[in-house]
Amino acid sequence: TVERIEVLSGPASVLYGQGALGGAVNVVSKTPSFADTVFDAQTSYGSQATKHLAAGIGGPISDKIAYRIDASWRASDGYVQRGDSRSYAISGAIEFRPSEAFSIRLRNDYGNSRPTEYFGTPLINGVLDDRNQGVNYNVADASLYFRDNRSLLTIDWHPSEAVTVVNTAYRLSTRRFFKNLESYAFNAVVGL
Repeated sequence: TVERIEVLSGPASVLYGQGALGGAVNVVSKTPSFADTVFDAQTSYGSQATKHLAAGIGGPISDKIAYRIDASWRASDGYVQRGDSRSYAISGAIEFRPSEAFSIRLRNDYGNSRPTEYFGTPLINGVLDDRNQGVNYNVADASLYFRDNRSLLTIDWHPSEAVTVVNTAYRLSTRRFFKNLESYAFNAVVGL
């Protein structure tokens, strides 16, 4: 669902506000194309049985309307017991461009993520014990998930070569659920 990721290092506060003193990351989503219909697909398989599938298609519907639809799915067994994770994302956009100087784009992005329910291994006397590698100390009935839905309406107007007006309205709804144990300690008295 992403066209490119731009990283602006260093103080970027003059461009992106006070919170960007260390830099800024701009994730640019794929947009509808008026040129040609384009189909993209990707698949991969890696360690810990990590699987990824993604596909997208977009192009013109007419000379004034174009679309883009993308979907992505990822799953992994993880590197610790009960360390599996999975996620999927779906996005779609439609753009109306009645002239070269004016366009309206409506976009919706939905993501559902169940990350690994693992928050580390306790140290024993300040050292990682090899017997603890791969052990998940989180509670057995841990549950962690994020569901996000973001809608955007963007108006882009170029009344002259010297003036550009862009306005984007957002709506974000999210559900974040955490049921887990995020902090562990070794008890030297009982050896657990």
